[in-house]
Amino acid sequence: MDSGYPAGVCQSPSGVQLDYVGECKVHQCLIHSTKALPTLVAEMQKVKILHRALQWEMCRSLIVVFDWYTSTGPEFAQRLLQIHQQDGYKALKLQSPPFADIVDHIVQYVQESQDAAREGKRTSKRKAKSAKRTVAAGKPLRKPPTMPETLRAKIGPVRQQLSQVPYDLYGLRDGAKKTQMIHLPNLVPYHVKPGLDTLYTSGGYILQELWSRELLMPHLACIDKKFSSSRRTVDEAKIID
Repeated sequence: MDSGYPAGVCQSPSGVQLDYVGECKVHQCLIHSTKALPTLVAEMQKVKILHRALQWEMCRSLIVVFDWYTSTGPEFAQRLLQIHQQDGYKALKLQSPPFADIVDHIVQYVQESQDAAREGKRTSKRKAKSAKRTVAAGKPLRKPPTMPETLRAKIGPVRQQLSQVPYDLYGLRDGAKKTQMIHLPNLVPYHVKPGLDTLYTSGGYILQELWSRELLMPHLACIDKKFSSSRRTVDEAKIID
């Protein structure tokens, strides 16, 4: 029976006109695709395993961060400040060399702020406001700090611009901006009350805030955008509705 097509030409069930060469190509494509299916299924299983492994590693990392903020970080900062308070900068330099300079800098920073607060109380309101602006700007005080002798024997070399620290945090952070300076976290009124106990408690707070702001939050902010974007989208959609 004549099909109406030239010799060597046929029509596929889908109505596509095929010749002999086309039929061979379709057949080869079919065989190749069929053979690839088991491999693709196996690779999908690997992707699932990899996905679970990445989720496990991410959860583990978040637990480490949570532990740092709630337990390990405060205890570690307290330990560093305790060594400085009891035995001084030189002892801290021997026991924890990477952290000695940043801790000593913070101690001097808080001490200078406490001294400025005491000086401000003895002057008029106008002079007190001027002293506060001087401390906020990180400029040296007109008078040298009246540092207690017990503390003077414990600190390291006198550091300039106490409200600022090097970008590399005295070697705690790698980077090409070694000549750049960054500001230390601001002190609240409670932190500038006189006394060694307040001095070292405030120093621990500043140290933790500095670690968080400079070493942790830049990375945590990235994943926060990732995991919070859908929630914000939903909230925004509710507001629009």
